[in-house]
Formats: sequence, structure tokens, C-alpha cells
Amino acid sequence: MTAMVQRLYEHPHHRGSLPLADAVGRVGVPDAGQFVTVYLQLDGRCISDAWFETHNCPVAVACGSFVTAWATGRNIAHVHALGPEDLAGALGKLPFDKEHCPRMAVAALHAAAREAARSAPRNHDTRPAEDMCE
Repeated sequence: MTAMVQRLYEHPHHRGSLPLADAVGRVGVPDAGQFVTVYLQLDGRCISDAWFETHNCPVAVACGSFVTAWATGRNIAHVHALGPEDLAGALGKLPFDKEHCPRMAVAALHAAAREAARSAPRNHDTRPAEDMCE
């Protein structure tokens, strides 16, 4: 286990549910195997808060922790910029049997962002959206 995975597992960013979430993305089925759920709270089109739930695998927890910390403060239009390979690279060399964890965490984040985009107020400004919100 890399030092980054160990640190994020021992001190995860926003692990748990977010009762007032504006959008939820889930990959897998809780209580039936591997899963990651990402909850997003929005302020307009900006992610003001992000939480996650997953099973108690250190790599899965580290992935959920990383994506929620990374997403907080970003415009939902830019969340798709994070790919599983980016997450895996940030966490360091992952065991072969844990390579699905970054894919699941990023897929859950992307699913939540798609739901958020459907419900968020439309931006009628023709300028490109900024990556980070103020």
C-alpha cells in the first residue's frame, strides 16, 4: 500500500452520506459487493461539498476520499476531466487486484456530475465555464 493510500484510508475526506445531496452517483450495489457512492451538494453549478461511501477496502476508501476532495470547489462541467488513470497515478502503484477501485470511484463521481448537470441552473453565458469556482 502506498503512503498516499495509507494516509487517505486512515484520514478520509468526507466519508459517509450527505443527507441534503443535490446529486448522487453510484457504481455497484451496497451490501452486495464492491460499490462506491458519491454525493454532491451544489451552489449553482459549483460543487460546494462532496462525500462518499464505499466498502472498507483501503484502496476504495482512498479513491473515494481523493475524488471528493478533488471535486469540491469545481464547476460540474469540469468534473469529467478526472479520469481513472489520473486517480491511479495520484495514488501511486496500486496492486493488480485493486485496479478497479479508481474506475469505480471516478465513474461514481461522473454519474453524480451528470445528475447534477441535469438539475443545476443553466448557464446562459457563452464564455467557457471556469474549472474552479470562486
